[in-house]
Amino acid sequence: MFNVFESVKISSLKENLVKVFRRIFPENKLFIMVISYTVTLSIISILKHWFFLSTAWDLGIFNQSFWSTIHGRFFYYTVEPWFGECFFAAHFSPILIFLVPFYAICPQPETLLVLQSLIIAMGVVPLYHLAKEVINRSFALKLSLVYIINPTIIGANLFDFHVEIFLPITLISLMYFLHKRNFKFYTLFLFLSLSTLEFTAFLTLLIMIYELVINLRRKDEVKRLVPFAVLTLIASVVWLFIAFLVSYSLRVPETREQSILMPIIMELFENPGNLLFRLTENMFPKLWYILMMLWPFLFTSLLSPRVTLVGPWLFVAFALNYGPYYAIGYQYALVVIPFFAVASIYGTKRLLSYIGTMNWGKISKLLIVSALTFAIWAVATFQFPLASFDVAYAEKANRIISYLPENASVLTINSFHPHVSSRYEAWVLPLTYNEPYGGYYTGISDIWKAYTPNFLRTKEPDFILWDINKGGIEAYNLNLTIHELLSRVNYGVYAFLDGILLLKKGYMDTPLIYKMTDCTYNYANFTIYSPCQTISDSSSKSGTVLFYNGTENETFFEMRMLFLPKGNYTIKMRIKMSGITNETSNIFMLQVNSGYEYLNFTVFACDVQENVWEEVNLDFEVKDALACVSLNGKSLSTNIAVYIDYINIQAVTQNEGT
Repeated sequence: MFNVFESVKISSLKENLVKVFRRIFPENKLFIMVISYTVTLSIISILKHWFFLSTAWDLGIFNQSFWSTIHGRFFYYTVEPWFGECFFAAHFSPILIFLVPFYAICPQPETLLVLQSLIIAMGVVPLYHLAKEVINRSFALKLSLVYIINPTIIGANLFDFHVEIFLPITLISLMYFLHKRNFKFYTLFLFLSLSTLEFTAFLTLLIMIYELVINLRRKDEVKRLVPFAVLTLIASVVWLFIAFLVSYSLRVPETREQSILMPIIMELFENPGNLLFRLTENMFPKLWYILMMLWPFLFTSLLSPRVTLVGPWLFVAFALNYGPYYAIGYQYALVVIPFFAVASIYGTKRLLSYIGTMNWGKISKLLIVSALTFAIWAVATFQFPLASFDVAYAEKANRIISYLPENASVLTINSFHPHVSSRYEAWVLPLTYNEPYGGYYTGISDIWKAYTPNFLRTKEPDFILWDINKGGIEAYNLNLTIHELLSRVNYGVYAFLDGILLLKKGYMDTPLIYKMTDCTYNYANFTIYSPCQTISDSSSKSGTVLFYNGTENETFFEMRMLFLPKGNYTIKMRIKMSGITNETSNIFMLQVNSGYEYLNFTVFACDVQENVWEEVNLDFEVKDALACVSLNGKSLSTNIAVYIDYINIQAVTQNEGT
């Protein structure tokens, strides 16, 4: 009897699950779209991560936050300590809590990337149902395909992990259930939308205000909307207040008063003309961004006044002049995509009212063609991530990372952080020390400038993991690390493989691996000073060489920010001279700053032949764990032509490791 009862319960549960599934996916094609997108984008996203194309901002941030949560410290992270130790200090996003159980099953960055692809793909479900309600089933399927293959969505999907991934599904669902006047599910998605990001409260208010405005002349509809409007107003305002209190209480004092909107508000009241200038500055990429948002939907979004809902966001984005706000490949596209997509539904409906509903099939086909054209153009124009996959580099980086103990604290670079972020203490230094919003002063740049030296003077991470061949801000930060941290704390080379360096605090033994492929530098790597110039030379190996024929005792080229770990090195320089006379003695001097001493290597006239390429050698040693080495070339004679083909640096002693 008990078994029969249990079988009935199981059968009933299966039937209910099937019903729910069919209500979500009334057509198999819709389900296939979601699964196909999820699988494809998950694979590409994971491959990007495996090939070190993911970053601390934001895959590292979220992986560390989730890892810390399941290990007892609620959304703890160390990437942005100038905000606080909890991610909710930076953004109030309680919706992330729903992902914790899924992450706990497999606590790896790859889990987040799969979840991201699935959540973004699921945004097509409410879009399908709304399009089906407003137009018909066939059009809904075609619009769903347009959404799935939209490069603006795919670009956002392929950029690490971000909380904005929830906006398409929550906001489109919110608008769908508002259209249906379904108060229960509207309430559910209202709170899910609000729990995504603090600024979503402004978007939910805009959606409700728009719905009230377009129904002002329909008293019955206004009455039906009253409970929706009251709920939206109270919930949005209260949520903003709660988000502010949570963020304020969790933030460090230095950033509690910071606001993205405050500079714009101050500008609006103090200098409205200047604000107009900022809005129109860099106008081409801004207009191009709008074009790219409209193109996949055959510009039908423009036929619906609902497209104006993107106005406030675009106003803020354009006024701040922050490039990622209006560029493909960033998560911010997910803020406006829901409005462009929904506006396309109503815009298409209006278009059909003009040309006749019998032509909806032609419109659907044109929509697909427009989306496919845009997708093909985007793939051809923007660098596809597969082109950047470097197998050899990934193997070397993974080998070095394998030497890093799981519970050790580490200071590392942006691209390594996600791979070592499953720990409490995984540090990175800021990626810029400039104000993020051109022309506005928020004070964050001063905080970043103060944070880095303070961190390097007070913290002592167990390990330092770096790619010493990285240039730009990473090289700048590494130089600061040498001067502020390595100068006061004893670190040793724990492992080194072709530029990927792992230093360990207090380590004095032989490196586990020490291998460096010869590094060759030519005219492209040198900073040259007039009258030195680059010329073509078919007899050289580089094809283009440095040429100098000036006065004596003058430095005509240099190479800075060359980082080398402790060890012995040989410099091989290929050089050619012309104009040598019997009176000529000293011709050229190569000066090497090895971090602790200056070495001068002189080329004498008797060492070289006229117009013959010679390779001269210089041995030197780096005695510190890591040094910032600089080279410069100095002429010692007047009217002697000096040609520099290349400079090659080799590590003398190498250890292959195990």
